[in-house]
Amino acid sequence: MSTSEPQSPQSPHSPHPPELPNGLPSGDSIDRMLEHSQRQSEIRLGQIPHLEHEQKHEQEQNHYTHISQNIQTQETLQDQITRSLLRLEEHRLAIHQHTTNLEQELHYHHQQDQDDLDEARRRRFLRALRTRRAQRRTLFPKPPAKKTSNIHPTFKNTIAYFSHRLHPLVSVSTGLTHPDFPKTILSLHLLTEAQLNSLALHYHQVYPPMPETYQYPLPITPWMVANGYLRDMGGGVAMKRRRFGRFIGLRGCESPVGNAEGGGDRKEWMG
Repeated sequence: MSTSEPQSPQSPHSPHPPELPNGLPSGDSIDRMLEHSQRQSEIRLGQIPHLEHEQKHEQEQNHYTHISQNIQTQETLQDQITRSLLRLEEHRLAIHQHTTNLEQELHYHHQQDQDDLDEARRRRFLRALRTRRAQRRTLFPKPPAKKTSNIHPTFKNTIAYFSHRLHPLVSVSTGLTHPDFPKTILSLHLLTEAQLNSLALHYHQVYPPMPETYQYPLPITPWMVANGYLRDMGGGVAMKRRRFGRFIGLRGCESPVGNAEGGGDRKEWMG
């Protein structure tokens, strides 16, 4: 049996390295860990600007959202204010209309009261006036008035003159009376110019004269011309009425003063 020689303890200054405890990472593992850590740091450093940009964008979006909400709120308030103003304007117009109606009614009632007061005053004044007149008539009676006629003194004579009847004159050729021959002096004064022209033709008082012209008691100077066609020489209704009155024998139908018998009338119709 062999005996082993006792081993002597190693000196601390021996050249052999000390043994490492179990479980410690090796150099490759440390390198990989450092490389991974470095990569994670680089990733984190690359994400920081991106996160800052997202945060800034989110802040701006929140700011704009707040502004938009404020604008919408202001618009809503503006609409409410506008509707309130419109309602106030409607109420103001209604109050104004109601006030106007009340003023009109008040003016109407006031005018009615004033009219009633004026009517009462007028009635009192009329009653007092009638009373005074009655007292005056009692104290100072009027003498009886003389009955006077309101008819003009010449009225009856004028009516009698215009009512004087005229005897009809017949035509020497037909023996008939003209339908427009005046029955009274009033009818003579109412003859028209056309009727006087027709009467002159019916009784042959035309120019140039006809054989029948001088068969009448008092032929007159004609104003109708019948030399182939009829023509009125004029002279007016008064001149024709005066000549026709002289033709039927009325007095006061002579030519105007200053005109010779017949010659003056000839000058009238000859112009």
